[in-house]
Amino acid sequence: MGAQARVTVAVYHSVHQLRRTLVETLGLCSGRPAARRDTIALVIPPRLHGNSLAAIDECKHDRNVWVWNTEQLTNPGYLALTSVLMQQGWRVVDMLAQNRTFVDEVHSVGALPEVAGGGSVALRVVPYQLTSEVDRLRELLSRVRPEEREYDVAFVGATSFARRTAVAAMAAQGLTVAIVNGDPANRDLGIASARVLVNIHYQATYFVFESLRCDRWIAAGHVVVSEPSWGDDTNDLRGAYVTSPEPTPHSLAATVVRVLSDLEGTRARLSAALSERLESVRASRGAALASWLADD
Repeated sequence: MGAQARVTVAVYHSVHQLRRTLVETLGLCSGRPAARRDTIALVIPPRLHGNSLAAIDECKHDRNVWVWNTEQLTNPGYLALTSVLMQQGWRVVDMLAQNRTFVDEVHSVGALPEVAGGGSVALRVVPYQLTSEVDRLRELLSRVRPEEREYDVAFVGATSFARRTAVAAMAAQGLTVAIVNGDPANRDLGIASARVLVNIHYQATYFVFESLRCDRWIAAGHVVVSEPSWGDDTNDLRGAYVTSPEPTPHSLAATVVRVLSDLEGTRARLSAALSERLESVRASRGAALASWLADD
């Protein structure tokens, strides 16, 4: 992929502060096509209403400014917000191919506005990239043998009724569960201190596999156990993680118990599947990123 990108994160408290960052700090939204793509702004919009980016409306014509969707569009509210932003002419980039399916269902061909440089607005899918971060996580996992780790299970993410119910079901099976959130360094140490990482859907309207949460750990060789997700059969890492038979707390807990009863055998099977796929997955995802960066 060439030189490493320099990433800067800016938290904005108002859309006017966001505009100052884009225009004054980054020099974007000038109304003129950028000569180079060495500065790209990924804007996570406020989750209030479809007119939330009105104050930076001129930025939607800048090819270096994209809305970055980090939510599952299985949630009707997020689908509505993203659809409105696209109707307004914003380009949207997403990590989940399943989200594009929902956008395609909402908008027929030709239903979206033209953008500067020709063509219609589209949701571009750029999968989670498996970078040198994977090596760092692999090193964390190697520090303690699985059977000597502090916890049976780690979970990371916001809590909800569904997730609390699943954690309670695992605890009822006698499993020790660590909920590890907070700063990235401590979070990753917490995940590496468990024998299994679980993926639990937030609620019924969230049923896509959490690539942002799980892919890097799968690639590093951690044992990931997930509730069934839409797209499991086409996931490029399929076979390298474990899925419970049913989308229920009891089924997830029973699957974790089964995995822990033969942890070495499970790790060997997942490792074999990962070895067959990892380099091709890394290459195809990198190609998707390169295509997006090269797109005018």
